[in-house]
Amino acid sequence: HGELRAMAGEIKMAGTFQDQCRPCILMTGGTGGIGFHLENSLRKKYDILRVSRKDQDELPDGVAHIKVDLTDEKALAESIPDQKIDWILHLATTYNVRKDLAM
Repeated sequence: HGELRAMAGEIKMAGTFQDQCRPCILMTGGTGGIGFHLENSLRKKYDILRVSRKDQDELPDGVAHIKVDLTDEKALAESIPDQKIDWILHLATTYNVRKDLAM
């Protein structure tokens, strides 16, 4: 897992992954309420590949980031790096807080 290579897209690494033998989790929604806390816990034992459409200024060690819009199927397929991903945790969502609260 040491170095990530993507066919396309923008990958940002903070340091390197901890250990070549650690399992890798691809996580969407890693900056949301549930994802943030889950990622903090999981990165103690796993490398995390965070996927989101927003820029990430700071990343903790053991976390890599791919900037891509999950609703763009072609861009998403081209952005996933050529590396072993052991699990996918899909926690991303889109919502409109004002509209949701009005219901």
